[in-house]
Amino acid sequence: MDTSLLVGLVAGGSAIAGVVVTSVANIANERRKIEHDRKVKDTDRQRAIADRRRAFEIENLQAAYDGLWQMMRDSTKTHLEDLKIARTTEHGYGGTLLGFDTDEKELAVRAQIRKSIRLILDEDIRRKADDATSAMTDVVMLGVKGKALNQGPVSAAHGEDMHNKAIMLADDAMDAISERLRQLFSED
Repeated sequence: MDTSLLVGLVAGGSAIAGVVVTSVANIANERRKIEHDRKVKDTDRQRAIADRRRAFEIENLQAAYDGLWQMMRDSTKTHLEDLKIARTTEHGYGGTLLGFDTDEKELAVRAQIRKSIRLILDEDIRRKADDATSAMTDVVMLGVKGKALNQGPVSAAHGEDMHNKAIMLADDAMDAISERLRQLFSED
């Protein structure tokens, strides 16, 4: 066999091997790049989902906090009027219509508060807020419930006790909401 032929075969084989090695390396690099791009997209998508969830949670907690504050204010206003009536008349606590009406706007506000509370993501905070709104509603409805069940007038002391417990529940719920908001704002 001629050495020039042998050299040509070896050179050709080396060239082909070089092309094969380069192609395999390029394919491996391309796969790594594709995998890296996929991971970056997954990370970006997860971050976007987390950001939307965080924004939703913040917005909803703020609405629930504001709603609870509004309910506390309205409940206290009603409570003070009911105390005055209970102490100056025979009608008892919550035993007569108050001088201000519950209009459609107020009912819509209360409905929105309940919606905001139901959308709270943290189960413990949602339960606390729900318990507080239920307790405040119970206080406002105390006299009506007593009349409906034919139980007679409700004492001012009983109304005061229920109101104080409702306000404590609302304070606890608002504290829990505040703490969660602080956590959300301190993240990232």
